[in-house]
Amino acid sequence: MGNISVHSLKERRYVCDVCKQTFAASKGSIFYRLRSVQELVILVVTLLAYGCPVQAIVAAFGLDERTVSDWQARAGQHCRQVHEHLVQQPRDLGQVQRDEIRVKKQGGIVWMASAIQVSTRLWLGGVIHAHRDGQLMAALVGKIRACALCRPLLFCTDGFKAYVQAIRATFREALPRRQPGRCRLRPWDHLCIAQVIKQYAREHVVGPICQFCHLANSCWRRR
Repeated sequence: MGNISVHSLKERRYVCDVCKQTFAASKGSIFYRLRSVQELVILVVTLLAYGCPVQAIVAAFGLDERTVSDWQARAGQHCRQVHEHLVQQPRDLGQVQRDEIRVKKQGGIVWMASAIQVSTRLWLGGVIHAHRDGQLMAALVGKIRACALCRPLLFCTDGFKAYVQAIRATFREALPRRQPGRCRLRPWDHLCIAQVIKQYAREHVVGPICQFCHLANSCWRRR
């Protein structure tokens, strides 16, 4: 932008020529106000991302478990901010595919639902919840809504009914009205759902049934 100048090379600080405020080079990153070596932090976060147990990292590097947890939280928060800034921007998605997986963890089981843009394979976001229910689906659809322009959009899901309910409730827009009161909501035009329902026989998939739903006029078609 041309409004940033060097304040101190030794301390790696810069100054804004407009507001005259100084800031560190690590401002806005996971290293902000950390005295640890950056290479060590990156190594530990990488091991955590690949599923390395915290106890193994503590034993290998002589770190405190609370320090490792703090670095993990910092990295997660920074990734969330980057995702919201770069990915959660209105765009023509075209087609979205979404699914959920059952994850085993220490002390229980959780469900993770995620969605991608089919044409670019862009990961739009994920949500973790204790149960596979409407709350999980509504949270994921909200993330998709933050990434979508009001354009023709196709959702590809399985046969879980909560998908349709969440999309109906989220992808709506208010109709302007002249009189005071609550505006009427209507679904987006050209908003469709394709549900693939698997058929099983003796624990083997024998065939799917594709079910299409046009949300604008609630017209169902089955294939």
